[in-house]
Amino acid sequence: KADPTHESAYAVGMGYLKKEQYGKALSYFEQAVELCADCPDLEKYLLRAGQVASVLKQTSKARSYANKVLKINPQSGDAYLLIGDAIATGAKQCKDAGIGERAVYWLAVDYYYKAKNMDSGIASKAQKKINSYSGQFPTKEDLFTFGIAEGSTFTICTGESTKVRAR
Repeated sequence: KADPTHESAYAVGMGYLKKEQYGKALSYFEQAVELCADCPDLEKYLLRAGQVASVLKQTSKARSYANKVLKINPQSGDAYLLIGDAIATGAKQCKDAGIGERAVYWLAVDYYYKAKNMDSGIASKAQKKINSYSGQFPTKEDLFTFGIAEGSTFTICTGESTKVRAR
């Protein structure tokens, strides 16, 4: 407390994370980010803060951290995973064209594919998420019922566009 450093804030945050005290962990990870500014560990701190924010369903904060990582490292597969997770976590906030939150999973899967293509080290993790969330896509019958053509472009509630797919 007397003389915090980014390393000590991150270490304390990890301690709270291990105890599943996510709110406290996030505040320390955010402190590590603030204290780091330009240090070599900034990407790691941003990712961890974003991951915990996603667990806490703070989806816009999680995406913000992921976007900051992408400014540092545009090839970060972990940042794309984090964006996909934030989108999937916030799915219940979208109610698009009668098909509910299921449209959001198209976009989440798009980000998981980006992660998989960026970083072979996380490809299997990304593929598991792709498989899981693809199962949440609307059926062909749902698409027909709501007059949405498979393969067309669809803009979800976040303002982002994606391709319509059936499970």
